[in-house]
Amino acid sequence: MSSYPALARTAGPGRLEPFFQPIARLQDGAVVGLEALARWRRADGGVSEAMVMPQTGAWSDEQAEIGRATAAEAIDRFARWRQKSAIAASLAVNITGADLHDGAAARLVAQASLSGMPPGALVLELTEHASLGDLGRAADILAGLRSRGARIALDDFGTGHSSLAWLARLPVDAIKIDRTFTAKVVGPGPERTIISALMNLAREFELETIAEGVETEAQRSALAARGCTFGQGRLYSMPLSEPEAFPLLR
Repeated sequence: MSSYPALARTAGPGRLEPFFQPIARLQDGAVVGLEALARWRRADGGVSEAMVMPQTGAWSDEQAEIGRATAAEAIDRFARWRQKSAIAASLAVNITGADLHDGAAARLVAQASLSGMPPGALVLELTEHASLGDLGRAADILAGLRSRGARIALDDFGTGHSSLAWLARLPVDAIKIDRTFTAKVVGPGPERTIISALMNLAREFELETIAEGVETEAQRSALAARGCTFGQGRLYSMPLSEPEAFPLLR
C-alpha cells in the first residue's frame, strides 16, 4: 500500500498495512471474525496506529483515504484466505458517513462480492460519531448495501448523542458496546446497568452484540452473563498482522 505524506511526516517513513483484531465468541473463545485496522509499518520494522492523528486540514482527507485503502486491501487479503482455507468467518471494516454518500461503501461491497466473499461475510462498521447528514437517505443507502449481502454494525454504541435515534431508524445487524462500558462492567458504577439495558435493547431489535475492550476474564464473564455474545480485546488478542491473525480462524 502506498505512502501517505502527512502520516509519513508524523510517524516517519513506512507503509500502510492492514492489521486484524480477532472477534471471539464469549461463551467459548472461538474466533468467529476479524476487524481490519489501519497500521503504519515503519522503516525500522515497528508498527504505529495509523489513525491516531489530528483530524484537521489536509490530514483529514488523507485519513479518509487511509481508511478506504485499508478496507479495500483487507477485503482482498481476507477473500484470498477464505478461498484457500474454506473458513466460515466474517471481516469487519470501518466506514464513515462520507463513505456512504459518495459510493465508497458500495464499492467495498462490490469488491467483496467480486472477490468471492459470500453474503454476510463483510461487516460495515459505522461509528456513532460519523456525520450522516440526512438520516433517511443514510437509511436507504444502508438498506441497499444490506440487500447486496453486507451486514451493518453500529460501532462505539452508547457514547454518541444519536444512539437511540440511529437504532430506531437505521437498518443494522449488530451493535458494538464501547470499551468505556466494558472497562467498568465489573465495578460498582452504573455501567453494569447500562450494559444490561443495551443487551435488552439488542434483544428487542434482534441484533448481535459485540463488546470492545475485553481485557479480563471477569469482564468476559460479566458480559456473557448479561447476554453479550461476542467480544474483542486484549483477553483474546491485540491487532495482528495477516500471517498471525488468519490462522486463528477455523
